[in-house]
Amino acid sequence: MNWQKLKNQDPFITILVFILSAIGLLIIYSTTFTYPSESSLGQMLPKQILFLILGFIIYFLLISIDLSWFEDEGFIKIMYILILGLLIVVKFFGETRAGTNRWIDIGFFSLQPAEYAKIAIILLSAKNLNDIKLYESKPLFRKNNKKIPKALLSRPVAMILLKNALLVIPLIVLILIQPSLGNAMISLSLWLLMILILFPKPMLLTKIVMVLSLGISLALQIFEVRFQSPDFVITQYQSINWLATLIILIVLIASIIALKISPKIFITFLILGIVIIVGIPNIWNGVMTDYQKQRVLTYFEGPESDPTGSGYQIIQSRIAIGSGMLTGRGYLQGTQSSLSVLTQSFTDFAFAAYAEQFGFIGVLILLFIYFLLLIRILRVARNSRNNFGKYVALGICLLLFLHIFINIGMNMGLLPVTGIPLPLISYGGSATVMILICLGLVQSVQSSQRSVDIADNLMVTSRSLLMN
Repeated sequence: MNWQKLKNQDPFITILVFILSAIGLLIIYSTTFTYPSESSLGQMLPKQILFLILGFIIYFLLISIDLSWFEDEGFIKIMYILILGLLIVVKFFGETRAGTNRWIDIGFFSLQPAEYAKIAIILLSAKNLNDIKLYESKPLFRKNNKKIPKALLSRPVAMILLKNALLVIPLIVLILIQPSLGNAMISLSLWLLMILILFPKPMLLTKIVMVLSLGISLALQIFEVRFQSPDFVITQYQSINWLATLIILIVLIASIIALKISPKIFITFLILGIVIIVGIPNIWNGVMTDYQKQRVLTYFEGPESDPTGSGYQIIQSRIAIGSGMLTGRGYLQGTQSSLSVLTQSFTDFAFAAYAEQFGFIGVLILLFIYFLLLIRILRVARNSRNNFGKYVALGICLLLFLHIFINIGMNMGLLPVTGIPLPLISYGGSATVMILICLGLVQSVQSSQRSVDIADNLMVTSRSLLMN
């Protein structure tokens, strides 16, 4: 731990984080100030302040820790086992709210392991993507194999990718069966986007996607999947469309020959494609709760189909956003949010509460602050000489973008209501601390990078002095 690294952080990111945190506190106060201070809702502001204090302590601690510590395989293993264990514990012994087991009550704080699983997915994927990068550059280091883990010298790229999938998928499944559809979708999207965008071998990824797509197409020729509200029905076709099946098989064979797809990749991802077609309907039927299904159905049918039930929040959220107009009703003047017409205005629908009070101009300012934060994170990733640090920063940038995009889309009725908080604005202990941990990791990438630059400059200066 080196406190001197605090000087090397990106101060602009820290300023933006403080601004967003302050806006979040203002919104939480504006949506709960009408409640007695001794009530649970009246205590949300002081609790959020405590969550922010805890989060910022961790944030600055992470800046002082060198990035190599997080890259260590032993650390990642311990973190993974811990998160996996917490997800198992919360399923069977967690606090039950609205029919779901997502929280572990530890007194002043309700721990939600699903939030921290996102950090595990980012670090795991970054580590494995870096392993692939090292494996690909192996010929450059034949004279010095110490730079490459011995396991990589005999491990093909596809096996590294498969290992990553075998570690990440159990986390996502455990989140899904809590059930927490929103966090499961965020985790799955984050993982897939990291692999698709950052994968060092685009040609291999193209082969995998092609075989997977053909596997799904082949499965759809064997199984008929149809929706009979509220569940999916899967049946096997009595008569197979042999023409379509033959075309798919010809394309598969041609792909194997033309793209030189190995049998292992072909069989693995062909089977996976079939599992996806059979698995998704069964997840809908057997894992998702009735209220989660209703939220998704309300999205497709429109909130007006159930205005007093699952569509109520979306309707009131739209009214709140629209009533803000250009400049907003004014701080503490909101009717939908302050008078509890819009439920969950301090958590899931904090954006609607903000838009009602500050209007379209205020929304533009908030989006601009988020935009600047994402740009600064991308700048840290671009400047990082460490591939692991680059992947971590890009993964965190994707995570923040997904949270912002999904929450705002949910508030506007453009996406299903999934309970995804708006980063640093919505109330929530686990989500707030998780976001600050992620930003602390970004700053660790930045501070470690600055340390490398300073060391390089000292070496150049020393060499020039010796030559003179």
